[in-house]
Amino acid sequence: MQSHSSRHYVSEFLKDRHPNLDPPDAHKGVIPTEVAVAYGRRGAAKLVQVLALRGGEEIPHEEHAHCLRVLLRELPTQELKAQAVWEGAPASLVALGRSPSAEVRQLSCRALSSLCQLRSGRAATIAAGGIEMMTETLWDTPVEVTAALSSLTADLASCAAAMGSGAGVVRNLVRLIEDEAVAVEAKENAVATLEHIVGSDAGIMDALRSHVPRAVVRLVAAALGDEALRGPRGTALRVACASCLARLCHHTYGKVQVQEAGGIGALARLCLQGEWEVRKRTTAALMGITIEKDAKVPVADLCGRALVSMLRKDEVETAENARSALLNACEHPKARAIVQALLTTEELDYFLGSLRQLPPGV
Repeated sequence: MQSHSSRHYVSEFLKDRHPNLDPPDAHKGVIPTEVAVAYGRRGAAKLVQVLALRGGEEIPHEEHAHCLRVLLRELPTQELKAQAVWEGAPASLVALGRSPSAEVRQLSCRALSSLCQLRSGRAATIAAGGIEMMTETLWDTPVEVTAALSSLTADLASCAAAMGSGAGVVRNLVRLIEDEAVAVEAKENAVATLEHIVGSDAGIMDALRSHVPRAVVRLVAAALGDEALRGPRGTALRVACASCLARLCHHTYGKVQVQEAGGIGALARLCLQGEWEVRKRTTAALMGITIEKDAKVPVADLCGRALVSMLRKDEVETAENARSALLNACEHPKARAIVQALLTTEELDYFLGSLRQLPPGV
């Protein structure tokens, strides 16, 4: 147990290690010890003060990059993130997002992505003009900017702010997805951002005006046709695409545009993937799209065999989705004939139960 005397002794012994409390512009260069992790809670405040200095004038870009690397190491917990937000870090990071230094732009977007995991961080970033900055620098730093946008659009309020900003977030993300020269990681983050945006009716309508279903369906075809993306490297991309299509397929107009874009064929290929997360979201999309009369027969024809296979041996949640999709499809006589040919009489009664009688003349 520590006594009062030992505590007094330790404080006297360490008094020369206390940080300099002078303003950040009192010295021409950054003092490395002033941003040391050893200062604990005071580290975030000192780092934010350094980040607020004008790059190239008050501080070199290399020192800004060094400060950002230290800041990223300082943000492992929600408490430290909240402190950085309270100290005003988002405003400085948004300003640094337009830096002429590529490294500074990348690191600032990574820091914003971390801070945007908090609601207060998202609000502060939006208030500082973060959406406009990310849209402007989307093509210069695509991977880091799309990751920050994905974190920024984590709730409906932030999605509404992104759509109402006038920066054309959805339109620019669609252009990025369709660009073959963009890295796969950036496309994955872009689809994840679009998935957040289509979580509301307003977001879906905005996505339909920008032809998001067509872009996502083409991305699925490209990803499944690329040998390098068929393995674990493309898993996150397939999950993001399936999630986005699932939300679109449960909207009145979304499912129509997905079908017109050739989405049923893309969903049929996703049904054959080995990842359970992909199959679960794909069957959820098929549940929604089979409500459309014109989609029932194509789904039974292209996806029927895969859905029946999921009924027999897949996880409960995926099997339930597959059953609902088959029941919706079986409302059409041609689709019912296709499904009945894939199941034995016992399986038909066990999995689908008593199918609803078709009205006369159908």
